[in-house]
Amino acid sequence: EKVWVRLSELSGKLRVACTHVVDIKPGQKWQSEEYLLTPHKQGWAKGIEPYRQFVKENLRRPYPLPKHIREGIGFRTVYMTEAYPNDPDGDYTFKCSDLPRVARECKEHGIDEMCLWVWNWNLQVPVTRPFPQIGTEADMRQAAEECKRIGVNVNLFISLMAVANPTAERYGLKVPPPSEGWTYHTEFVPMMRPYYGSGLSCAYLPTTDKRWQEEVFSACKHLCDAMSPSIGWDQFGGYPSEPGLYTLVDKVRAYAKAKDPEATFNGESISNVETDAAYLDYTWNWNGWPWRGGG
Repeated sequence: EKVWVRLSELSGKLRVACTHVVDIKPGQKWQSEEYLLTPHKQGWAKGIEPYRQFVKENLRRPYPLPKHIREGIGFRTVYMTEAYPNDPDGDYTFKCSDLPRVARECKEHGIDEMCLWVWNWNLQVPVTRPFPQIGTEADMRQAAEECKRIGVNVNLFISLMAVANPTAERYGLKVPPPSEGWTYHTEFVPMMRPYYGSGLSCAYLPTTDKRWQEEVFSACKHLCDAMSPSIGWDQFGGYPSEPGLYTLVDKVRAYAKAKDPEATFNGESISNVETDAAYLDYTWNWNGWPWRGGG
């Protein structure tokens, strides 16, 4: 659905319209869903109040929000590397040993959650180990535990919905041209999806794939045991299917919460945020260029 909104400078009237992309065949009937409009004089924060109340009455979360998320003002995205460990000039922004210092800086500014990006070679199943230039799994776990003592939770972002080679080949998938992948680096021209870079070109796996379900659950269990039970999920797109992404995440969250009741689970909601919200503690969605983070 696409919404069109226009305020007339002459009459002061607001016109709202939307399109439904629906193919109605001869003899078929179709009826629109119901729309509720809540006019208000103040800004969006006032206008969202009726919807917020609707969510409170209808959303059923398996797990309550962790206290530091419910009461927090935000989180910090930490890009550990640019994903090129063989770069002769060195490729890291932060090592595992740097994380407690970053956590103290976060705490000083009222931030209690860090989401680590590009700490490993992503788009692979199972989850790969941390890049050697930043440390080992033991180093990451030690850093996460020290950050926790400081009062800042460490969340590890992973990407397992889209897969690059060799995982794509193992699943019998063919990756598309570079222009459709996620290859990027600040020294590339252009920085995102250069025509000559195909290292992170990827294909998408169906979440109903039994082998994928089993391998990803096993990988997430290892992540919780070896480094941190708090997980960020790239391209969190849940659809009605059984088994599906929600089926898997139910199991992952139960395992993580058993390790740490305050463990977090965030994701890049790409399908239906109202449904995804039952599983996500907070979202990580692009807001501008990736090097500037999101939230």
